Amino acid sequence: MISVIIPVYNAEKTLRRCVDSVLGQTFSDLEAVLVDDGSTDRSGSIVDEYARKDERVKAVHQENRGLSCARNSGLDRASGAYIAFADADDWLETDALGTALAALTAYPEADICAFGRISDMPGKSDVLQPAETETVVGPKEALDGLLSALTLSNTVWDKLYRAELFNGLRFPEGYCFEDMFVVPRLITKARRLVLLPDPLYHYVQTAGSIVHTPSLRNQLDRWTARRVQFEHFAGKCPEWRDACVFFCVSAAANAWTAVLDASPAERDRERARLDEALTFVRAYLKDLLRQKKISVRLKAAALLIAAGGRGAAVPMSAVGRIRNRRMRKFVFQ
Repeated sequence: MISVIIPVYNAEKTLRRCVDSVLGQTFSDLEAVLVDDGSTDRSGSIVDEYARKDERVKAVHQENRGLSCARNSGLDRASGAYIAFADADDWLETDALGTALAALTAYPEADICAFGRISDMPGKSDVLQPAETETVVGPKEALDGLLSALTLSNTVWDKLYRAELFNGLRFPEGYCFEDMFVVPRLITKARRLVLLPDPLYHYVQTAGSIVHTPSLRNQLDRWTARRVQFEHFAGKCPEWRDACVFFCVSAAANAWTAVLDASPAERDRERARLDEALTFVRAYLKDLLRQKKISVRLKAAALLIAAGGRGAAVPMSAVGRIRNRRMRKFVFQ
C-alpha cells in the first residue's frame, strides 16, 4: 500500500482536484491521509466528505500548527509500505504512483523514486526532470544532483519513499522550507534511488504561497535550512562545500534584502539569525569569490553585506537592476 499524505489548510478551492487526482490513480492500493491543519474555510468539511465516501481516506483534524506538523501527523497515521506527499493546491498525473512504484519494484535495492514535475504558473509551465532517462544512482550521486548540479529538488512531494526511511525522522516544526531539512537526510539513508524523467506531479505556483512571500522570517528559515545542509555536507567533498557556501550566501543575501521591508519588531526578533548570516558571509566570502560560476550580482551583494555589516545591506536584486536608480540602503539599529 502507498500512503499519500496531504496537509490541508484553507484549500477549499483546490482540495478536490488534488484528492481526486490521488483517488483516481491507476494504482488503487493506496490511502489518502488528509490532515486538516485548523482550516477556517470549508476544507475540514470537504475532508470529512471524502472520508465518508471512500474508505481509503483517513481524515485527521488538528489545531493549526503548520505544514511540518501536519505532515508529521500524517506520517504517524500512515499504514503503507510506501509514502508519498502532495500539497493541497497541486495534483498528480493519473499514473504517477503506479509508475513510481513499478520503478522501485524493478530495483529492489532502491528506496526512493524521484520523478519529474511540472511547475504550473500563470501563462506557462516548466518541466524539471531529475534525469533524461531512467537511471539508478547511489546516495552520493543523488546528493551531487541535489547539492551541485541541481538535477534533484529539495521538495518532498516529487518522490516515492519506502516508509522505513522515516523511522526516527520527522519534519522540523516551526520552520518554512521544511523539505530542505529532510530530503537530503532521506537521500543519505537510502541504499539507491531511481530517477525517472516522467513529469508526474503538477506543482501549482500561486502568488500568495510561502515560496513567493519573501518575508524576513521566511528568508531566514531558508537560511537556517541551508546552514544545516552546510554543517551536514560541506566537509564531505570539495564540490559539496562550494555548493553549500553558494546556497548559504545566497540565502543570507535574500534575508538581508527582506530586512528592508520588515517591521522594526520583526527585525528585532530576528536579530540573532541576521547576525549569524552576516558572520557566515564574512567567514566564507573568499570561498564564494573564488567560484567562477557565481553571478556578479551575488558577489556584489555578499561584498556589500560583509563590508557594511549591521550598518548596511544592499538587496541582491537591486545590484542587478541599479542602472539609473539609486541603490537602496538600510541602517540596522
